[in-house]
Amino acid sequence: MAQQIREDYRPAGYGIPFHGGSAAYYHREEPPFFVAYAEAISLGLTQLVGAYSGYVALREWLKRRMKNRMDAYLIEVEEQAADLGSLSLAELVSHREALYEIRHRALSDLVSERVLANESFTIFQNHLRDEFAAIEARIMEKQAGG
Repeated sequence: MAQQIREDYRPAGYGIPFHGGSAAYYHREEPPFFVAYAEAISLGLTQLVGAYSGYVALREWLKRRMKNRMDAYLIEVEEQAADLGSLSLAELVSHREALYEIRHRALSDLVSERVLANESFTIFQNHLRDEFAAIEARIMEKQAGG
């Protein structure tokens, strides 16, 4: 039986178990696990990193899109509040109604999660409140006869 032992180690082909040191000797030229599967491991890691970076890029794009939506609302408010001094009472009331409509759309977008309740939204709310106050003050002046 000892004459049948060759260096092509196949323990199933022999009826006797090999010593651990003998098995290690016969496996000495086999590459370690990480060397044998280096390409598959690197492909998997590359795909994981690519998927993660795609996720991060998509998340940032969505945040920018939400911020751009808030910026558009701010621009609309600014357009409605421009040059209040030269407007008639009816025009002031019309501008106030337009501001209510802008506020309603912004809040609807907030509820449907198309905008974030972050600093941009807080700035929008403060600016909208100030413009409402300015329009109300001008309406009061006009109604008082000024």
